[in-house]
Amino acid sequence: MAAFGDRAASEVTTSQLSSFLRSLDREGLKPRNVNKHRQVLAAMFTYGCRSDTFALTSNPVRGTDKRREDPPPALDYYEVEEVEALARCCERGEHRATRPVTDPLEQNARRREDRRDADTFRLLFYTGLRLGEVLTLRWEDINLQDRLLLVRRDLSSGEETLPKGRRHRFVPLSTPAAATLARLADREDFLAPDDYVLANRSGRR
Repeated sequence: MAAFGDRAASEVTTSQLSSFLRSLDREGLKPRNVNKHRQVLAAMFTYGCRSDTFALTSNPVRGTDKRREDPPPALDYYEVEEVEALARCCERGEHRATRPVTDPLEQNARRREDRRDADTFRLLFYTGLRLGEVLTLRWEDINLQDRLLLVRRDLSSGEETLPKGRRHRFVPLSTPAAATLARLADREDFLAPDDYVLANRSGRR
């Protein structure tokens, strides 16, 4: 808007657009960011070229140069031991700052919560699920025998919604992920088909 907002779209030239993109280069924007500006401009002028909008005779962005982008870096994955080290920190309660607790009942409750938090991290890393998908996961969505997990819910602003893309999907369970779920299933409560796997998600204990 600062560069072109005070002139008619039909008056904007390829030369002016090229100068604008070069100014972004001089400001230190990365090629990918400059290309995103170029892409938005191209979409705007493409819309303006339609006969039912402004019937511009041409799209001046087409004559500008696209910046050469570096290839994406190689992905660095967490190793199993790194995930387990993080989970052990949670089990020791090191992931949160807490006041000293002397009441045995509260100590026991915190230990249960710390173990649950540790298994939450394990599920996130070993399955690739989003946080909202893990928090809304129910036992009826899990098939430990076939090592499959059905993702059909997410969490948005505290409300259950469909997962991203509004489509259900199956996720295969690796050995560490299946072991985590088996450990969560080895408890006395919250094991009904419609119970949350992470029972405290609903405030139930």
